[in-house]
Amino acid sequence: MAKEKTDTFASEEILRIIEKLTIIARKIRTRYGQGIHRSASSGGHLEFFDRTQYTPGEDTRYLDWHVFARHDSLFIKKFSTEEKAHTYIVIDNSASMLIGNPPKIEIAEFIACLLSYMILNQGDYLNLYSLNNRISPLLKSAPGTKTIHKVIG
Repeated sequence: MAKEKTDTFASEEILRIIEKLTIIARKIRTRYGQGIHRSASSGGHLEFFDRTQYTPGEDTRYLDWHVFARHDSLFIKKFSTEEKAHTYIVIDNSASMLIGNPPKIEIAEFIACLLSYMILNQGDYLNLYSLNNRISPLLKSAPGTKTIHKVIG
């Protein structure tokens, strides 16, 4: 990215606003790694999430015996944890993106930088790609705010 775009992106006012924002995943997935997105994992080392009615065949290790003693009904304890999301940003780098004033590519890069900063600031993984005639990886599975310099540099 050009020097003036980097300066515009990195203005303290914009960064203060973006740091308050988070991107939350809508779908629950089962993966490993701690982050801010809910996971439907099960197990005793995780945070208690809910109870559901026991159905034959479920793992009896998670039966809630305290509820059974009070209500004479079997329930399974459900647990959840927070996980890191893997986010993919693809920037169209075709000739049509050079049209406009400012060119569409500059706006796309600016928006990609803002989203990248939000994603990296909350500790999630960022995958950044450029799309022209083929998809070219620019940054693969990078977590953490130190990576933002690779994006805007």
